[in-house]
Amino acid sequence: MITLKEAQDICWSEEYRPNTEILPLNEVLNRILAEDVYSDVNMPPFHKAAVDGFACRKSDLQHDLLVLGEVAAGSLAETKLQPKSCFRIMTGAPVPDGCDVVIMLEHTQVLPNGRIRFMKEKSSQNICFLGEDVLVSDLLLSAGTLLRSQDIGVLASAGKSTVSVYQSIRVGIIATGNELVEPHCLPNPSQIRNSNGPMIEALAQSLGAKAINLGIAPDQEAPLETIIERSLRENHLTILSGGVSVGDYDLVPIVLKKLQVKTHFHSVAVQPGKPSFFGKRGSSLVFGLPGNPVSSFVQFNLLVKNLIRKLAGQNNLSNETIRIPLSYDYQRRNAAREKWEPAQLNENGEIKALNYHGSGHLHALSFAKVLFQVPAGVASLRKGELVQALIL
Repeated sequence: MITLKEAQDICWSEEYRPNTEILPLNEVLNRILAEDVYSDVNMPPFHKAAVDGFACRKSDLQHDLLVLGEVAAGSLAETKLQPKSCFRIMTGAPVPDGCDVVIMLEHTQVLPNGRIRFMKEKSSQNICFLGEDVLVSDLLLSAGTLLRSQDIGVLASAGKSTVSVYQSIRVGIIATGNELVEPHCLPNPSQIRNSNGPMIEALAQSLGAKAINLGIAPDQEAPLETIIERSLRENHLTILSGGVSVGDYDLVPIVLKKLQVKTHFHSVAVQPGKPSFFGKRGSSLVFGLPGNPVSSFVQFNLLVKNLIRKLAGQNNLSNETIRIPLSYDYQRRNAAREKWEPAQLNENGEIKALNYHGSGHLHALSFAKVLFQVPAGVASLRKGELVQALIL
């Protein structure tokens, strides 16, 4: 049995560089950028008003100012600035030449003679200066970046209507167990619906992967071998749920060995999810998750999530955990393994206990906002203590 950190190091050390493809901007969310993107313009492209108000010379603020005209966003001043004069200007509009301050509208008094008077002692400049955010040829996004919604905006600002991204990796998903039936079926008293397959499929899709749900494999060697062999041939990564422990019907390790999958690890000192398997055949990777749905969900987030991102070409992987205080005293009976507990957050952003009955309690995850870490050997935590938490 290895530690979670050791398992993460093994998973995330896998090297794979997918091919690239060109896609329109509206299709690259959650994909991995395959090119460095540089700015082709200055941002802002001109001195820009940061507020609604009046643009003028700061040295003229002691005088009443003649309003020469109005400058709206998308237009330019029609006349030149004169001494003791100003322009009415809107947020986002180009600041006319000669103006070095934009005074806020609410800091002025409108006079009856076409003039305004500044009513404060001093003013901020309220100008966004040309190129203060980005200069032409500045690097905006590096290859290997996971493209989030804000990155899509950056790409648009750089004139990128199409983008080079790495091709999505293919992930084959197999749920195992004689007790499983598909979601549309009504289970008999000895059956349960297959929740792991659709859940893992959705998790993989959320990472930009092409998830292929291969359905349910029974606890029988021949059909299990057939479906796993198919997935190994067709996909970059195969994810199985169930059948990975050491019980009489846990046939996955036996079949994987028969298929010449090399085992990297088969037990992780973490709760829930101890019987987790990771192996490789050629360039095809295999992950075996526990059958209990919370265990499967937790191990996917702790291990498989960043594995998929690494395979998809993402750089700078991290655990993505933050330190959050507990809102209650926490205790557990068995502290032998590191534990990741699902929890809510209260109105103060502190970790709040969840009605959670263990690794089979899938419905609790719908209310969970974080998974928080209880280190190995720690049986209790005090209210207010900071813990590592993974935001869900």
